[in-house]
Amino acid sequence: MTRAIFVRHGESVSNADPELAALPLDQGDRLTDLGRRQSLAAGEALRALKPTSLISSPMGRARETAELIGERLGMEVHELPYISELRESRDYASMTPEEQKQRRWSVWMVEHGDDPDFSWHGGETFEEVRGRVRRLKDELEREYSDQRPLIVTHGLFLRFFLFDSLLGDDFGPNLAGRLWYVRSVNCGVSVFEQGERWHPADADTPGWSCVSWMSRPWDPP
Repeated sequence: MTRAIFVRHGESVSNADPELAALPLDQGDRLTDLGRRQSLAAGEALRALKPTSLISSPMGRARETAELIGERLGMEVHELPYISELRESRDYASMTPEEQKQRRWSVWMVEHGDDPDFSWHGGETFEEVRGRVRRLKDELEREYSDQRPLIVTHGLFLRFFLFDSLLGDDFGPNLAGRLWYVRSVNCGVSVFEQGERWHPADADTPGWSCVSWMSRPWDPP
């Protein structure tokens, strides 16, 4: 059995912007003061889950979060480059708020819901994101069996992990808009397990099961 503990990064400068979904990376891909406090508080709370390793996306906001959590847990951070956030279209971060709403990734995915390989202006395809999620699942099963890795990543990557676990091949680009029906919170903790049965009478559940979603076992000062 593998138990994977996922943490969404702390509040970033982009998250804190009242109008825009995303700022250019050189402006928005870093934690706010609140994001740093969230990360330290989450690190204290995560001791109870007894993680065995600490893994991070290479993006600035995730790496900062992981390093602050690592300070509290006394753990070294290891990067996995392919667990970064999905790639929006070119120039998305420089669009106006209204343009971002109209041209966000999930919008053009649903518009081409029968084509998982469709890309708009250099954005990542549905199949590429799903491939990265399934690569992580394979690596967790192969390299972290009977362990509790703690993984700091991003909201949409985590939603993909959840939907792929629940729906498998039935999750396609036509359902990409549904990703927004599942909320994610900064430093929210989600736990997934592979190969666990909670009760002898339970049905066999192949693949990954969601044990908890975006809990907040911390209260930043």
